[in-house]
Amino acid sequence: MPTGLELLNRANSLLMSENEREVIEAENIFSFLLDDAPEEPAILFGLATIAMRAHRDGLAHALLTRTLDIRPETFEAWNNLGFVHDRRNRKDLAKECFLKAIELEPNRPEFWNNLATLEVNNGDPSKAIELCQKSLELDPNSLDPKWNLGLAHLEMENWVEGWKGYEEGLDPKGKRKQKNYGNGLPWWDGTPGQTVIVFGEQGVGDEIMFSSILPDMMKDAHILYDAHPRLVHLMRAAFGDKIAIFGTRKENVVPWLHFHKPDARLPIASLGKFYRKKNEDFPRTPYLKPIHRYVMECESMFSKLGHGARIGISWKGGTLETRKDLREIPLTHWRPIFDAMPDAHFISLQYDGEDRAGMVQTQIKEAAENGITIHHFPELSGFGSDLDYTYGGAIHCVDLVISVCTSLVHACGAMGVPCWVLTPSRPAWRYGLRGERMRWYGDHVELYRQARGESWDVSINRIATRLRSFAQERLDERTAA
Repeated sequence: MPTGLELLNRANSLLMSENEREVIEAENIFSFLLDDAPEEPAILFGLATIAMRAHRDGLAHALLTRTLDIRPETFEAWNNLGFVHDRRNRKDLAKECFLKAIELEPNRPEFWNNLATLEVNNGDPSKAIELCQKSLELDPNSLDPKWNLGLAHLEMENWVEGWKGYEEGLDPKGKRKQKNYGNGLPWWDGTPGQTVIVFGEQGVGDEIMFSSILPDMMKDAHILYDAHPRLVHLMRAAFGDKIAIFGTRKENVVPWLHFHKPDARLPIASLGKFYRKKNEDFPRTPYLKPIHRYVMECESMFSKLGHGARIGISWKGGTLETRKDLREIPLTHWRPIFDAMPDAHFISLQYDGEDRAGMVQTQIKEAAENGITIHHFPELSGFGSDLDYTYGGAIHCVDLVISVCTSLVHACGAMGVPCWVLTPSRPAWRYGLRGERMRWYGDHVELYRQARGESWDVSINRIATRLRSFAQERLDERTAA
């Protein structure tokens, strides 16, 4: 019969395994040991680590807090508690925990990098760069601080350094997904005249944004574009006469590969390092096109609403991992906007995907109970379908889009549709740190930035004021006509 110490060592050796069965075995051992030693910090910490990996953050928090009550010098527990707080968007508490971990053990590079990640997400890239450099002093080969360095430089529009760090995410264990196409294709190095598979990556909005670089690459290479399946029709409408486009980005087997002989491959975001090295490289002109069929269908739907301006809205974006706390504004907060243009028709362009199925209808119903009318069309929900109706049709049939930070903003920017964006004080790097415009798009995308520590009410009232002027402009246009 193994001793308690032998069982503990066994559990710790299994703790970080990628094999699910081994992790379950570790949890069983820790739970068995806990019966006889409920206050042993090593056991509590082991169970907390498993809970954290399983995204059971409440349980992880309770176990880590108890571990630190018993043994406050456990620096790994401070670090992990900071990670849990960060994931639950409790940024100030996360920072306190990371600083405590560094105080107790300043020679752990991952502790410095965790704090750097917090500062990147907090909109303080200069501080993040300092922390990344400290992490790299301790471990020059670590990829995570190099990735964070890239994000910090991108926030500051230091494009060359930014793309350099962004490429570190292509490591097999990195932040960006790879696709090999089964035949050992090398990464494209910019060699002209080659046939290159460009594959989509990250979110739909990112892919739309980075597709703005495809026209530049077309001058240098023959492109086989493996797009997100929900974007394939939009991409074909824009680029289909110049490049081959497939919607198999999410599939492991791509039959079309048998009919082509590519020389290299490249994820779409990596185009930045070749073609977006300085601010002047951003053309800021529309590059995607509406799809005539869906424009006609959406126009037919909207025409039944009668006269009045049409305003498309989206009020919720992201997930817990992609900072939904900064990208969600309840509809009841929007009342000044609705009141500013009472004769307008406000149309939901809110995505109602599988992770939030039915939520949009519920929120619209709740808004109606508060005297707010929002028109909802199931065809525009995006649930289980491509984005043709919404991005290929609906946004071209409204006078204006008002949105939080979602892929809808990128679609409007790509197609030249007027869009006002409720932009949080700590946005993703794509929105930049300051200014009223995005580097990627033209003047039709306007950013209404939330100041640090400011409620959304200020930005909402600014939009409401602007919307009253917008309504008068439309009235003047109708009178002149």
